[in-house]
Amino acid sequence: MNGSPRWAVVLGASSGFGEAACRELAAAGYDIFGIQLDRKQALAHVAEIVEAIVSQKRRAHFFNINAADPDKRRETVAALREAAAGAPVRVLLHSLAFGTLKPFVAEQENDAL
Repeated sequence: MNGSPRWAVVLGASSGFGEAACRELAAAGYDIFGIQLDRKQALAHVAEIVEAIVSQKRRAHFFNINAADPDKRRETVAALREAAAGAPVRVLLHSLAFGTLKPFVAEQENDAL
């Protein structure tokens, strides 16, 4: 990888395909923004995923939010923009277990994922 950061946003980052993608993308040189919605008892596993990413010398920013909530999305996108500091997001992976029936883009923000 060259010196410029490469970011991946993974929706549903704490298990299954999303978790596997986070780990592989980190191994391939991507910094990871992970979005997940987990109960308290699952957060220890999320910490393990973050540690695995960091052990690859990559940055990991994980957010335990409901991605269908427009206010939480707005807050999270602002945090992502700040952390990325202008670097582009190269990968967007949608692997959420719910909320998949909404479109990514809609006329009204509340109607979009």
